Amino acid sequence: MATTEILKSWNYKALCENCGRHVMFRSVLGKLKGLSKEIDFIRECAIEDLHGFLDVEKQVRRESLVKFSFMIPVEERRAEYASVTHNRVVTTPEGAIPSREEARKLYGVEEAMGVMKREHASGLYGLLCSMDLAYTATSLSNPSEKLSEDDYKIRVKAAILGLMELLSGHFGAAQARALPIIKVTELICLASKTPVPNLVHGFYKDYAKESASMVKTAISRGLAKSGEIKVLVVGEGPVSAFKAEGVSFEEAKTFSEAIGGVLKMVEG
Repeated sequence: MATTEILKSWNYKALCENCGRHVMFRSVLGKLKGLSKEIDFIRECAIEDLHGFLDVEKQVRRESLVKFSFMIPVEERRAEYASVTHNRVVTTPEGAIPSREEARKLYGVEEAMGVMKREHASGLYGLLCSMDLAYTATSLSNPSEKLSEDDYKIRVKAAILGLMELLSGHFGAAQARALPIIKVTELICLASKTPVPNLVHGFYKDYAKESASMVKTAISRGLAKSGEIKVLVVGEGPVSAFKAEGVSFEEAKTFSEAIGGVLKMVEG
């Protein structure tokens, strides 16, 4: 949703109607516009480019370039859960709580108050995200088919900036009732011009140490060149881990600064 809104704010037109309304369902572009090739689907919609699609009628699909793990409580740390009761109250045009008869007449409901329960959790959570943005604006089934360089740059930038929205709490299906109370305490951002393994999920208490070791091995074994890889970290744990492994990195004070550093590398 965040990436969609970013693209819309830039007046970027390559968004299908469903994705523009945040209806992330099976693609219907094949049926509505007679499309049958992957490149035509991603030309029509940036979200189907970044997050993949499936058209069951045309039997065309695309793997998502952006992948997220579950956000779960970290190892050996307990998360607290509580059930909170929310309610919605309708009023008359005069601002009064309506009687049952008035509620039925005005809104077609029997009760003026709607009561609902929602589970809320508090704790330290870990998350992992992977973005294969080198394949943006490119057909995976036929890599020789590509969109323009401008399309590539706009979509990559929007995807990275979408992470900033996510890490600031812009996610979840019940934001109208309660925005997440969130603060990023540690973060490791790895940007590479060549394919590298995923970092270790933040669930594990030694994720920073294991991730630093993985990056060191990737460089020493030639999977990535030191000049083609960039690491930005936030928090004492990741800083100590990468120092101990002797891996070059940049320390950022906030997650937004770290993501900005990744964006600068991609744009450069």
